[in-house]
Amino acid sequence: MTDLDELILKCRTDNAKEYIADAVACYKAGAFKPCIAATWIALVYDIIDKVRELSLTGDKNAKTILDKFNKYREQIENGDQQGVNAALKFERDILNIAKDRLDIIDKIQYEDLSRLKDDRNRCSHPSFRNDDVPYRPSPELARLHMLNAVEYVLSLPPLQGRAALQQIIDTIKSQYFPINKDDIYEELKFSSFNNGTTHLKQSVVDELFFGCFEPDRFPGKKPAHLLNVLNACYKLYSDITRTQIIKQINKYYTKVEDRAFHILVCIIAKFDGNIWDDLLKPAKTKISDFISKGNKLLVMDAFPEITYIKDLKHNINDFINSLSADELQEIFQKKPFFTTDILFDKVVQMYIDSRTNWYKSNSIASSLLIPYAEHMKESQAREILYVIKTEPDNIKESNSFIGVIKTLYECSKRTSIPRTEIDELLHEINKPEALVSEKEYDEMLPF
Repeated sequence: MTDLDELILKCRTDNAKEYIADAVACYKAGAFKPCIAATWIALVYDIIDKVRELSLTGDKNAKTILDKFNKYREQIENGDQQGVNAALKFERDILNIAKDRLDIIDKIQYEDLSRLKDDRNRCSHPSFRNDDVPYRPSPELARLHMLNAVEYVLSLPPLQGRAALQQIIDTIKSQYFPINKDDIYEELKFSSFNNGTTHLKQSVVDELFFGCFEPDRFPGKKPAHLLNVLNACYKLYSDITRTQIIKQINKYYTKVEDRAFHILVCIIAKFDGNIWDDLLKPAKTKISDFISKGNKLLVMDAFPEITYIKDLKHNINDFINSLSADELQEIFQKKPFFTTDILFDKVVQMYIDSRTNWYKSNSIASSLLIPYAEHMKESQAREILYVIKTEPDNIKESNSFIGVIKTLYECSKRTSIPRTEIDELLHEINKPEALVSEKEYDEMLPF
């Protein structure tokens, strides 16, 4: 029975603990009908207590409910039968009030707690089967009702509906709200979001999603920050968050303005849960068109994650192949470090392709290849070495040649390319067929 005692401890308030303790005592005594009846009483009283708490916080809806309840009590104290009838109706409707007006329980919880109400009626009223056998609930059923009442209502704070949503939104709006995804996760784990109803979680996800496109919802918060919050929500409740985002994207993609469409693409690419496969075909087509025709800097906002979507591989390859040297330079200057790493293959290929045009070759080498050589991989360095070896006359006369050789030496320090391999390429300096003079060779040595 230890688990039942722990159930009492999970209750949030002293009143709730006292109410459910009566039900637990009945259960331990084998009185399962009184147990179910006591559980229902505990649930009703706790919902009323939550109405009082919400009313004190200024919740107008809760205050209206509480005023009516107090009026019924006053009528009963004055011997007015109308107050009795109204109070009984209030009790019958209390789950609807909790679900529809206060949002402290969701649809599934409402259904489970409605079964508690039905079983309480069977226990508390002369109800017989056709064979005149009284209703006898099983111990498992009584235990389940107690568990549901505590887990769904008695253990939770009253801020589950609109007030809870606003509280969470205000927390995220704060200038002190964390930016890092792991820190955000910890923040949400101890908020009313984690203990909220499914409807509350869906509402938070919706607010964050639309906040990415409507800056006034979260002033000062960038879409990338809100996406981190969405990913923290996903870590806490993956199914609810993923389902809600897919739903909103499929509804909203036609309404996103062209100037903000890259944000939608970023959400799809950078959201931790795979949602691409569940998007509508027209939405996928529009995203493909954006990659092909959209502003190249904005398309790069979705990198590198968008490159992992197999259906977009062809579009992404076409996009990269379409980039000019000027566009690459602008991207490298304005986008994060990893962007250069992804696109450096394109730089190497452009340099190799321009080997017969010294003006173009010098331009690409001086603006892209040499300044960003730290991104050069071994395979890329070997491609350049191969071209120098097989077509020396097309490259050695360019003004940037010595600078390119220096970058190859630097690359050899952090790869398995031996320095001697480059030395051998420049071997026999004094021979007429040497690629560089002895003076130039000495200048190239970085160590």
